[in-house]
Amino acid sequence: MASVERVVKDESEDIESTDFGSCSDRRVYLKETLHFLRLTWPLLLGNTLEWYEFGVYSYVEEEIAKNFFDGSSLGAWLGYAVTFVARPLGGIILGII
Repeated sequence: MASVERVVKDESEDIESTDFGSCSDRRVYLKETLHFLRLTWPLLLGNTLEWYEFGVYSYVEEEIAKNFFDGSSLGAWLGYAVTFVARPLGGIILGII
């Protein structure tokens, strides 16, 4: 029974150690979180839009094939595949510049 009480006591100490004891700690945490979001929101937005574009392209692939590739489904999917190759290569090339 003593070991169970010790485990419960250890868990409660862990909870208390992660609790924000003062208002200053909360402000620091909030400030760091907002700073992190300010730095990463363009990355999140760009990634979301990129995958949305891929999803829309694959959804309307049949219409794209009819209108731009003379009905060639292979041509439309190869055009889709080029984007997966061109974006990383463009990132590498522009990253060097």
